Amino acid sequence: GHTSTLFLFYLVLEKKIDKWLSLIGVLILGCLLAIQHVHYTIDILFAPFGTYLAYRLAKNFVPIPQKKSHLQSTEA
Repeated sequence: GHTSTLFLFYLVLEKKIDKWLSLIGVLILGCLLAIQHVHYTIDILFAPFGTYLAYRLAKNFVPIPQKKSHLQSTEA
């Protein structure tokens, strides 16, 4: 859950700086978890792949409403 949660943030964030910070967080957290021996290494390495798979599946089944541009007119 630790690595997966941060990687999910990476997938859903929109700003590039936010995505980069999240990805750096994933790498740091993964290294720290491996050093502490609190998770199996395979769990840490598989977390981003499993999260991406779950994200893509959810995205296919759940429609995400598009943001309306402030430039679009609401008048008919």
